Amino acid sequence: PNPANKTLNIVYNSSLQTGDYISVVLANVLGQEVKHIKIDTNTSGVQYINMDLSSIEKGIYFLAMNGSNKKSNVVKVVVY
Repeated sequence: PNPANKTLNIVYNSSLQTGDYISVVLANVLGQEVKHIKIDTNTSGVQYINMDLSSIEKGIYFLAMNGSNKKSNVVKVVVY
């Protein structure tokens, strides 16, 4: 798992083109969405996202990243 406190720093390598998007969703263990960020891309390469977790309760969450190309990644996040 990826431990996080007040901020979750996400680094990813984007091969998307201008006009595409990245959707980042943080969900609790019941599958309920607790945070959602949609980012329009305008460059490819290494990208950085800082997700504010200060209003999120401690616990285990799942972070899903989906692109407009329909590829997705899911990782476990522990907020402490």
